This record gives sequence, structure tokens and C-alpha cells, in this order.
Amino acid sequence: MYGKIFESIYEGSLYGHYEAIVTFQALIVLADADGLIDISPQALSGKTSIPLEIIRKGLKVLQQSDPHSRSPDEDGKRIVLLNESREFGWRIVNYEYYRNLARRADKREKAAERQRKKRNRDAQVIEFKECHVPVTQPSRQFAHTDTDTDTDINIINEQAWQGYEQHRKDLRAPNLTKRGRTMARNKLRCLSPGDQLACVERSISNGWRGLFPEKLSPKKKLSYAEQLAEDIRATDQ
Repeated sequence: MYGKIFESIYEGSLYGHYEAIVTFQALIVLADADGLIDISPQALSGKTSIPLEIIRKGLKVLQQSDPHSRSPDEDGKRIVLLNESREFGWRIVNYEYYRNLARRADKREKAAERQRKKRNRDAQVIEFKECHVPVTQPSRQFAHTDTDTDTDINIINEQAWQGYEQHRKDLRAPNLTKRGRTMARNKLRCLSPGDQLACVERSISNGWRGLFPEKLSPKKKLSYAEQLAEDIRATDQ
């Protein structure tokens, strides 16, 4: 069986009664869906490896009335006998309340996890959509590097970046914020080193402050990037 243990068990009027706390924990875990535990103290000790002496002390405290209990049910008793004619077998008084509380907590946790996965999935899709890789002839204004291959995607061509920064200075454009700089570099990172040069030169020749990889001639690698985005969606569903 499974039972959720709430932190309040350590903070309420059981504070200082460690025998009652460890015994209560065992009862919660072993209870059925209705909070019933039809088991003898000896069997409970055997199942949990808790010494029988501690089990007996704990059961005694749990069956006592508690005027300081958070719940007035059964005079604050934590457990009551299933049958007054015998000395074992109990019902956890507030089991249904805490079971429903645990279910609501689990639902909130699962909803939060779904939202987290959705945000991560959406971020990946956006990244791949923006990160298309057109194939164009690199500019002669900047030197073409020997590393300009398909495997060099996601590597910043610092020569192209320096050219872009100098271009913004020539335009007297405001300094990029930290976020703006990251976004601009990510746009270049989606291109091969040669296409990064072409993208920067296009901005220079048109007097643009920003970078617009999408204005380069889209070819085969655009559909490849979109396919990657679709693959992510299919995997996460």
C-alpha cells in the first residue's frame, strides 16, 4: 500500500512522542484505501522491524483522546479500534481527509510538471524554427574560413560577429542588452560560418540594425530544421 506522510505529523501535538510518530507512519503506509489496518501489534512489529515495545507505546498514545488535536473527530484520537471486543485492528480517524489532500497535492504536482514539459517543448520548437540554415555563397567582404562545413552549425564565427558589432557602432545604434546580444548571437549560431558572414554583410549593405537570417535564400536546410522541430513534438507527445 501507499500512504503520503504529511509534515504536520512532526509539528502537531505528537511532537516529542517518537514511539507514536513511528507507529503512526507504519499504520498509514499499511492502511487500505479506507484507512483500515486489521493487524496485531506483533504482526505490525514483524512487518516493520519496529520493536514491539515501541509499537505498544505508540498505539497507546494514538488511541488516547487529545484536546490539542487539529481535528475534533473521535475526541482527537488518531486511531480507533475496529472492534471494541478485541485489542487489535484499527481505523485511522482522519485518513479520508488526508488521502484527499494528498490527491489534490499530487494533481497540482502533475499539472506543474506538465506545464514545465510544455514550456520546454515549446522553447525547443521555437529554437528550431528560428534556427533554419540557408545555403548561400559567403561574402567576400570577410574571409571565408576552412571550417565552413555543415558540421559547424552552432559555432559562432567571431569575425562575422565583430563585423556586426562594428556596423552597429557605425550606425550609432544603442548598445545591445545582455538578452539582445544573446538573441543576436543565437541567430548567427544557427548558420554555418560562411552564412554568418553573408547574414552580417546583408545587414551592412542594407543599413539594418538587426540580423535577419530568414532573408537569406531559404533552401534545403530550412525544411530540415522544421523537420527537427516536428520530431521534437512527436517525441514529447
